[in-house]
Amino acid sequence: MRHEARVTEPNIERSDDYVSTTESTPLFLLSTARSGSTLLQRILGTYPEIATTSEPWLLIPLVYALRRRGVYAEYEHGTMVSAIEDFCSELPGGREDLQREIADLARRLYARQTKPGQRYFLDKTPPYFLVVDEILEWFPDAKFVFLWRNPLAVAASLADWPQRDWGGLYRENLFFGLANLIDASRRHGERVCSIRFEDYVTGDRETWQRLMDYLEMPFRSESLTEFVDVGLPGRMGDKSGTALYGSLSSEPLEKWRTTLANPLRKEAARRYLSWIGRERLSIMGYDGDRLYAELDEIPAGTQNLVPDACNLARAMLTEPIHVAARRRVNVGRPSSLRYILGSGRAL
Repeated sequence: MRHEARVTEPNIERSDDYVSTTESTPLFLLSTARSGSTLLQRILGTYPEIATTSEPWLLIPLVYALRRRGVYAEYEHGTMVSAIEDFCSELPGGREDLQREIADLARRLYARQTKPGQRYFLDKTPPYFLVVDEILEWFPDAKFVFLWRNPLAVAASLADWPQRDWGGLYRENLFFGLANLIDASRRHGERVCSIRFEDYVTGDRETWQRLMDYLEMPFRSESLTEFVDVGLPGRMGDKSGTALYGSLSSEPLEKWRTTLANPLRKEAARRYLSWIGRERLSIMGYDGDRLYAELDEIPAGTQNLVPDACNLARAMLTEPIHVAARRRVNVGRPSSLRYILGSGRAL
């Protein structure tokens, strides 16, 4: 029998003067999209101590209220930021007072999603890679799980999304998001727990024990099968993967080889690895030489070659328009094309 994750009922009756009496610790699952985070979330959702819901996205607008770039709105966002800065300058603790209040607001809302006895609220929102530094700063008492996946598999999974183009969300997921997470992991290694998709999805006992030790909870091997009964309410999250896999499977570990098996995709993948660089791959837990070798071993066919070439040509033609539009609305950042077609140097 299928059941929803343990978040659908608040711990006490809601009202306008509601004050939470539940103390819970925020638990952030941080990764790029297509890294297997929804599956890990569902497994952790089997634990009675953990409450969760699909993808809150709660902290993104709260963080961007203090950023001048990255937002296009009906109001003048930069003017709003200036007004908030002026307001903060009159607070006893300045900007830090506002940051603490925002964090406390999030904690109260997380607490309203928990029941008595639940220690954690798990917030899995992939775009948090854009605000990971603020989250680590504003929540010193939280737990942070960094999830890595073979970047070739992530790129292949994104390539399978027919609704995405070469310069769309690829830019954030493959490049800036990944770089932000790696840098944050490097700076805060003692505070976080890093695991790889390839290890947890195969049921590696050492990986699961290390994760649960970090969360100060006993590992329940039955969670690796019970997750099929966990439903995540809401419209966000990986619904396709939830429907496709009813048990842990090693199939996703090799699927990327078929997806990348044409000359254009192989060359783009090679340049992507070059952009990441061996040092950052090592921080993620991957051997760069091995990934290059595995990529070279893939026989290059013609599958998807024509539509890929057409998509790339269209993206190249429209890129100047996109660049001008991004500059006009103050969101900045070039598309992934600049890195795929450029020298491939790591930042």
